[in-house]
Amino acid sequence: MRRCATFPLLLLACTGPEGLEGADDTAAGALGGPAEGLVLNEVMTDNDSSVSHDPGDFQDYVELFHGGDGAVDLSLVTLDDGADPWQGSGTLAPGGHLLLWADDLPFGLSKSGDTLVLRHDGVELDRLVIGALDTDIARLRTPSGGDWVTSHAASPGWTNGVVSDGATDARGALFGEAVVNELRLTLPTSSVEALTANPYTEVSASLVAGLAVFPQIHARLKGGVGSFRELDEKAGFRLDLGDFESWTWRGLEVLTLNNAVQDPTYTHEFLSYRLFRAMGVAAPEIGWVELYVNQQHKGLYLLVETMDDRFLERWYDDPSGPYYEGGGGIDFVDYEIDDMEHDGGEDDRSQLYALADLIEQVGDGAFEGDAAATLDELVDLEQVAAFFAVEALIDNWDGYRSPNNYRIYVHPTEGIQLLPWGCDQTFEDTYSAVEAGDGVLFQFCLADTACLELFQSALLEASALVTDLELEAQLERLDAALDPRIAADPLLEHGDDVVKAQRAITAEVLATRPEEMAAWASGS
Repeated sequence: MRRCATFPLLLLACTGPEGLEGADDTAAGALGGPAEGLVLNEVMTDNDSSVSHDPGDFQDYVELFHGGDGAVDLSLVTLDDGADPWQGSGTLAPGGHLLLWADDLPFGLSKSGDTLVLRHDGVELDRLVIGALDTDIARLRTPSGGDWVTSHAASPGWTNGVVSDGATDARGALFGEAVVNELRLTLPTSSVEALTANPYTEVSASLVAGLAVFPQIHARLKGGVGSFRELDEKAGFRLDLGDFESWTWRGLEVLTLNNAVQDPTYTHEFLSYRLFRAMGVAAPEIGWVELYVNQQHKGLYLLVETMDDRFLERWYDDPSGPYYEGGGGIDFVDYEIDDMEHDGGEDDRSQLYALADLIEQVGDGAFEGDAAATLDELVDLEQVAAFFAVEALIDNWDGYRSPNNYRIYVHPTEGIQLLPWGCDQTFEDTYSAVEAGDGVLFQFCLADTACLELFQSALLEASALVTDLELEAQLERLDAALDPRIAADPLLEHGDDVVKAQRAITAEVLATRPEEMAAWASGS
């Protein structure tokens, strides 16, 4: 039995978007008796990665809270689910929390639903009827001793803060508007030396992520031209939790941490990917973290959902298709197809070669007849048109239109799709023309009547979404929430004047660019 949690740090923020409906209803509340005020306070029945019992050990738990006067004699307290009761010992002071891990209990906690009854000397104090709970979701009183809610905002061993009911998607603890967590990465001396010699090599490390402790992971630096920084600077990181024990953190096996050195506002990827997702284009979700490396505060980073097998499984009913990284000037050109990095699915590049051959055959000639039909067979034109529309709207000069940062998914039935990546250099003050871009598939789309019409329609839809999603107001909220963290960043490379100037430019782009795009798309 443990009186309180001994985790090394707290989750800094757990606000997020509304989630799924909560568990089936619940509790009777305290019923009086000699220990009035002692209640069930928090339960998690499928703790996969949110709270560590010991490093790397994630157990289910029950928490008690005493909100009454005077210490409670726990030797008279029992907890059961209709079978073998747990019997307490010692005392619990007023305002105290008692955390019981699964290995403290003589009965198991079922994620499909259960009933817990708390008694003192045989008198029932509290009863909780737990409905089915999703992975890493808690049923908790907010604040401690208050009303029951279902939420990802677990806080075992501490006073529960005020959280929203129904926040039942564990990903909400990582991603969403101004969601900020704390990560503490520890690199042994040998790993520091290895990364200094070769920053892209994988090294051993340990990680504390919120209330989760991962004793052994792999880490490497990340970044390309313009964004790469050395380990002793504001380096970007890729952290792999799954190599040793198949760990995940709230469903993420790999954590991608962007240093935002090319986006002083720390908001461009959040806004860009939200637009892509709203247009039905598979795109990452975004959160933020305060990062410490060997106890040195590295400042604010973006937590970018890694586009891996888990990402594809979440987006697609059939995630078995080939998945590739584009970029670095690589395009749908015959002699460049082999240079695309294979990231998932069977490495079958036949459709990519077929598209490259079609583009080469048509050249500058008329795009009609068999060529147009073949394009429709090879490419998911609606998806690609939506992708191009958002790229034009956010003026992503560093995306496929370059072509530089982008991903390719070959859907087994729909054909080739384009996915965004690296959208930090967007919403900038130098607008490029809608038709601008060297990407051969983009230019091919403009030359095909059917694809061009889809692109124009998608531009109108994407432009309207800026208003529908209230992105200008969201940008204001993000700026206000992130401003003190950006100002306190010890490795910030931009002055306050640069940050404010880029914020103003981003707001101006959101205010003016949609109207320009809609005018072009409608021919006015």
